[in-house]
Amino acid sequence: MAIVNLLDYKEDIKNFILSTFDKFSEEQYRPYVMGIYSCPWSGWVSLHFNITKDAPMDSCVDFEFVEYGFISFEEWEENTMIFGDSEWQDANGKLLLRKWGDGDEILNKLFFDFLKLIVSEIKQIKILPFVFIQMLDSAYSELIK
Repeated sequence: MAIVNLLDYKEDIKNFILSTFDKFSEEQYRPYVMGIYSCPWSGWVSLHFNITKDAPMDSCVDFEFVEYGFISFEEWEENTMIFGDSEWQDANGKLLLRKWGDGDEILNKLFFDFLKLIVSEIKQIKILPFVFIQMLDSAYSELIK
């Protein structure tokens, strides 16, 4: 079982968000809301966009532009599915051991906080619209203004 150190993926995820946002803004319109939807144990992050303020903002799959961008990390899914138990290291170096029977919320919380950190860093260098972060089949979601 390998440790998934989220810091090893931080720049890839940040660049994915920035480049997808820029591409969408050039090809479509400046979005009103950008949705970040993720399932860390399956190893993916997707981006969704709304261009109108009347569109739903509380579920990425109901956005006007669904899964406009997608990035996957197969090693995350392999680490979780093959070994059952998996170890994850957050941005502060804290280790999390996710046991097979623990369910998904412990990992969803860790990755949700990681995505919030990335969005915070991006907002320091780029003006973003509202950002809605949502974890797949999870209680963790938040609209960041």
